Amino acid sequence: MRRAVAESESRELPALRDIQLPRGSGGGAEALASDGISLWIASQFQNTVTRVRASDGKTLETVSVGSQPVAVLADPSGIWVANLGDDTVTQLDPSDGSMLGTFPVGHGPGGLVSGGNNIWVLNRNDSTVTKLARDGTTLATFRVGTRPTGAAWDGVNLWVANNMSDTVTKLDGATGAPVGTFPAGKGPFGAAFDGANVWVTNFFDGTVSKLRGSDGATLAVFPVGDGAAGITFDGVSIWVTSNDVALASPSRCRGRRCRPHGRRMAAGPRADPARRGERSTGRRHPHPATASGSRARSAASIAVVRRARE
Repeated sequence: MRRAVAESESRELPALRDIQLPRGSGGGAEALASDGISLWIASQFQNTVTRVRASDGKTLETVSVGSQPVAVLADPSGIWVANLGDDTVTQLDPSDGSMLGTFPVGHGPGGLVSGGNNIWVLNRNDSTVTKLARDGTTLATFRVGTRPTGAAWDGVNLWVANNMSDTVTKLDGATGAPVGTFPAGKGPFGAAFDGANVWVTNFFDGTVSKLRGSDGATLAVFPVGDGAAGITFDGVSIWVTSNDVALASPSRCRGRRCRPHGRRMAAGPRADPARRGERSTGRRHPHPATASGSRARSAASIAVVRRARE
């Protein structure tokens, strides 16, 4: 039997196409989601969502939503938009972008997750999660850690990254009761589930924590670069966005922490060659982003963390 192996690497991916949004829809393009046919792009400063055909980048329509849309979710029940500025979510018809409804939620909705036939809304300003039926009816509101910014659904439970309390809260998907609260790194931001484990980006210390799905125990911590934010699982690898990326190898792991190796890649507006290798020690509020971390990041890098293989 081969020993389990975990790997990581970094990549800067070339753009395949630049999409020019129509006048009046640009400025503050904050989040996007795909329904398999169209891209839905939220512009928080214009209070709009633009629908773009994925095959050729053609703009199909731009619709008005609530104030400061910062998160978008494509779900079988429609396109859901979190409006940070007026404490609502908007549901759109995916066929034509028409509004199906606008529903009140908690204070400062900034993230959306689909799970268990429900829509879960992360309310960062009052540290709660609102559970909605797919018709927009509020079923319950649950308190979590401070400033929830990201979440992942594991098929039964919701895992919530609490950005300002350095924890992850596990909620029972049926009742909303807290199953447990577990420590993470500094500034947990996004979360993804790989079928067995939960991976959490830690914005302020540039790491990813791997938590065991059954009990929340920390299995490993991987350095990936300053400003680790967006994260997703593609069926094989974990993808992480960050402002700069360090490489990690399991051969350099000691206990539950891995040391970076290789030359760090600096990217983005804060990339200063004279400061490569340094880490910020100040706690800054990350810019508002979606639960899945789909906010466009200027010249950001992407780290790929492969799962352990038997």
